[in-house]
Amino acid sequence: MRRALEIALLALCTLFVALAAWPWLAPEAKAPPRVAALPPAGGPVGDADLALPPLESFRATVERPLFSATRAPPPLRPAQDNAGELILGRYRLTGVMIAKEHTTVLLRPATGGKVIRLARGQEIDGWKVSAITPDQIVLTAGGKELRIPLGGVPRGPDSGRGGR
Repeated sequence: MRRALEIALLALCTLFVALAAWPWLAPEAKAPPRVAALPPAGGPVGDADLALPPLESFRATVERPLFSATRAPPPLRPAQDNAGELILGRYRLTGVMIAKEHTTVLLRPATGGKVIRLARGQEIDGWKVSAITPDQIVLTAGGKELRIPLGGVPRGPDSGRGGR
């Protein structure tokens, strides 16, 4: 009886070993993954190769932003008229540097790009920087004067500030 029990246990252990080794011993029946045809190296890339999915397919990403800790969308802000922030319709005031001997206005194109530095007497789009003070910038062109208060909307000489 003891001999029959040993043979049964040995058979059972052999079966478990065979089952455990089966994934490594069984031949692969899967077909290799299909790879899309790539354009030849060094050749031009067509517009179809760079096409993105439609924006509607990213709705979940818009509703639950990836880089927000809570994944909640940002709060809605009322629409603002950005035209008042633009200088000459094309530039945003980035900063003003006032030193003892040198004052500079920093403007950035509204469409993006490098910061433009202008000192008193220099011109941009036909407008000359005639004054840079701690509270405003004055541009002149063809007898017209444009006063740009720092942090505010451009004003003409007859509006609110008394045309200093």
